[in-house]
Amino acid sequence: MTPAKLTPRETEIVAGVTEGLTNLAIAHRLSISENTVKVHLQGIFSVTGVTSRVQLAMMFAGKDVAPTPTPRLSPRQQEVLKLIALGKAGGEIAQQLNLSQKTVEAHRYNLMRKLDLHNVADVVIYAARNGIVELVPRGGQ
Repeated sequence: MTPAKLTPRETEIVAGVTEGLTNLAIAHRLSISENTVKVHLQGIFSVTGVTSRVQLAMMFAGKDVAPTPTPRLSPRQQEVLKLIALGKAGGEIAQQLNLSQKTVEAHRYNLMRKLDLHNVADVVIYAARNGIVELVPRGGQ
């Protein structure tokens, strides 16, 4: 999927999603209603075949950008990073890694601080650019 298959307005909305903006922030930026953003996102999800904002951010995460050197993360921080990028919630990560949710949140905080990431969209983009996760289109296309 390329941005060329989206309308100019949809491309602007995708850009906001990949920057980690909320629907309300995107609406303010584009001078449209939050509901209009939601309607556009439904259409974008349908056209692209993704089911979440995380997948959308990964799909349009500037694949031509060279990988960023990775600061030293602990093995556990690397696991948490990958699971966050795969869209797992803190409770799911805690259960999968047999950790408390507070421990998972501490790892999330520390890895985001080390990598200078500010939200989940940043984590997804970082992971996609650095080959930690890969977006596979629905249906394996």
